[in-house]
Amino acid sequence: MHWKRTAVFAAVVILAVTACADDPPAGAPNTTPTTPPATTPTTTPVQSPSAGDVVADQTAKGPARPVDGATKGGIITAYAEAAPATLDPSGVDDTDGRQIQKLYLRALTQYDLRDGKPVLVPDLAQNLGTRSPDGLTWTFRLKSGIKYQDGTPVKADHIVYAVKRSFVRPRFASGPSYHLDFLAGADEYDGPYGPDGENYSGVEATDDYTVVFHLARPFDALPFFASYPMFAPIPKERDRRSIYQLTPMSTGPYQVASHEPGKQLRLTTNPNWNPDTDPVRHQYADGFVFHWGGDPEAQQRNVLDSAGADANALQYGAIEPAVVPRIDDTNRSQLVVGDSPCLRVVTMDTQRIPLPVRKAIAVAMPWDALRAAEGLAMLTSPPASTLLPPAVLGYAAYRLPGLTGTGPGNPARARQLLVAAGQDGFELSWYYAEDDPLSRRVSQIRELGLAKAGFAVRARPVPAAKLRGRNASPNAKVNMLRSPAAWCADWPTGSSWFPELFTSAAIDRGTSMGRLRSPALDAEVARIAGLGPAEQLPEWARLDRTILSSYVPVLPYHYMKAAFVVGRNIGHAVGDPTAGMPDLTSMYLQQP
Repeated sequence: MHWKRTAVFAAVVILAVTACADDPPAGAPNTTPTTPPATTPTTTPVQSPSAGDVVADQTAKGPARPVDGATKGGIITAYAEAAPATLDPSGVDDTDGRQIQKLYLRALTQYDLRDGKPVLVPDLAQNLGTRSPDGLTWTFRLKSGIKYQDGTPVKADHIVYAVKRSFVRPRFASGPSYHLDFLAGADEYDGPYGPDGENYSGVEATDDYTVVFHLARPFDALPFFASYPMFAPIPKERDRRSIYQLTPMSTGPYQVASHEPGKQLRLTTNPNWNPDTDPVRHQYADGFVFHWGGDPEAQQRNVLDSAGADANALQYGAIEPAVVPRIDDTNRSQLVVGDSPCLRVVTMDTQRIPLPVRKAIAVAMPWDALRAAEGLAMLTSPPASTLLPPAVLGYAAYRLPGLTGTGPGNPARARQLLVAAGQDGFELSWYYAEDDPLSRRVSQIRELGLAKAGFAVRARPVPAAKLRGRNASPNAKVNMLRSPAAWCADWPTGSSWFPELFTSAAIDRGTSMGRLRSPALDAEVARIAGLGPAEQLPEWARLDRTILSSYVPVLPYHYMKAAFVVGRNIGHAVGDPTAGMPDLTSMYLQQP
């Protein structure tokens, strides 16, 4: 979604064999069935793709595959300049929050990294869900033997309550919003704190082990979305509303020992985590301590030097340019580089800038000078030429003239295009931060390059504190660089990309890149979204090229690669391409 932090994914085949039913949790009340109910004959499991890339594995079970050479013990310290916006599971949508919570919260599904590639697997659920023939009902059956840190069993109605809780948008506005579009009756429900209470039928527990979702429209990406923390169970009686994030009920290998929002989080081992039910996580370290704030450059230098406790630490923020020269043959293994599902673009308002003008802008843009001014390095910010980043399934490399995020720009050719279209002197406008030297410099370079091509440029200065709000406003008085100007896939397929960015509905949601309104494109996105998961992949790749060649709502700027540093004692430091973050669940200390 949105601006979040993250090996080119090869294509990966859904193993869609329905998982066998497990026994119920010990101590299940007599008023409920003694075994989870069987799949009803009116539903069908997620279907296998014909041939293609492995996206998911229905049959995955715990325990997770052991990491070669891993040892147990010790505390891992993690530094970052900024904390997640929140660690309340109903409000978490950024990748760092989701990655951290993967240590102590389990959801219906999750991603397992296999040879560096993500595969969707069941987590709390027995399989990846059962879809009704019309696509309007999804059923998830829970595994047995899953308890909270206090030993009480996880029940289906805890997940139902958690989903209902995510409807309290004033309190959890930063949380994901997909369910507000696809769950039945979502537009008339405001969560369990409101006048309707829990009186909402879009999600229900039919017994202690079965969660059923009722949809207003088909949403076949639900198994991917179900990996979000908002699908982690919350017992109603333990909900402390705004302070729940301080004492969440843990189901993962770790539990929250203390939490100072925005400053520090301490995790200790959860004695009631059941590794036999968990195909993803490990419990190698005795705990984690997250420190937020401070100078990221200094933190990264200290982690590289690995003096004392910093040998057991990592700094997971994007590596600072000044730190890169400090990396040499003696510490190169401490730099971890991987892909992320993120892209940055230059947006153009398609309702205010005609297509021929947008194409001329692409030809004129002084990419090389902009990259130099921003200090963008190939290590972390390689030029982009597609909409889907390499880390998203369905990515297919291609290059269109003028849409490669690199080059000096060709103002003479751009002016020829403007003149031919009768648009010489067309005015372009954007906001920049007047009190930020870098923002001023980048704006000046862009203005100079476009003015040479015959554009009239009106760069509007605003305080840095107001820049994001101005760019996000539907009433913005500019026609370029409006938000969102960057996006990260919420799950690694185009279904979390194109419907959210390039449809007419995205304009009202505030997620449109370029405010593109095309009924034909809307219909094509809907058609592809209705295909099976693997069948969608080549279709998204084809649509990627079609949008850039026929509509040009944005200019690809650069992909965002992950690069972070770890202390010398950190074992199994690998990147998670679904998040552009380190995979914390498999990390260990080589000398505890």
